[in-house]
Amino acid sequence: MYCAGIDQTLALLSALVLCLILYARFLGARLWNTLVRAEMLHIHLLGGGTLFLTLLWTLQFSTDFGLGLRFLGVTVVTLMLGADLAIVAGLAAATIHALLHEWSLAEFCLFALITVFLSVLISHSLVLIEQRTRSGNFFLYIMLCGFTGAMVTILVSVTAGLMLCYGLQTEPWSRDHQLVLQYLPLIALPEGILNGMLITGFLVFKPHWVRSLQENRYDKR
Repeated sequence: MYCAGIDQTLALLSALVLCLILYARFLGARLWNTLVRAEMLHIHLLGGGTLFLTLLWTLQFSTDFGLGLRFLGVTVVTLMLGADLAIVAGLAAATIHALLHEWSLAEFCLFALITVFLSVLISHSLVLIEQRTRSGNFFLYIMLCGFTGAMVTILVSVTAGLMLCYGLQTEPWSRDHQLVLQYLPLIALPEGILNGMLITGFLVFKPHWVRSLQENRYDKR
């Protein structure tokens, strides 16, 4: 999602600070080490993930008060690439959209903060939670990290974007804001199905493509 018609200075400063903090947390030297040591398969998957997000994000619905809603697809990319490369793919796709749609720097930073960093953070956190359960249940990985993870990601992302758009603009809370919140479950369900079905397909046919999967934990499947 993104916000249009916002206070450019305030949005830019707040988004830049948060993006730098998250960049240091997720990327930094670890990213470059990952890219240098990455196998050709991961490089190809990185390009495929960037293309997937770029095409998926073209499907968008814009509200009257500036909030743009779209399928995220970040969960399946995070599970496939890992958090570090998923951020790279997301930022690359966001850059392409910023150039095509002539976003301001503030809009790009806010989009990167919410749609990329926040979404990857949530998806990666659920992977860590699933790993710490040590259940060895392959079904739990699919349901928690795939289906549920995608739904939680878009719920939090849209809500955060809604609050941010409201906080950065002078207009009062309107019925449009309430309608977005009311329809959030309808938005989350297809997001969960899309990501869940994709990751299930990859796990069945190409499990070695899923970087977040610890196959030795599920040798009983």
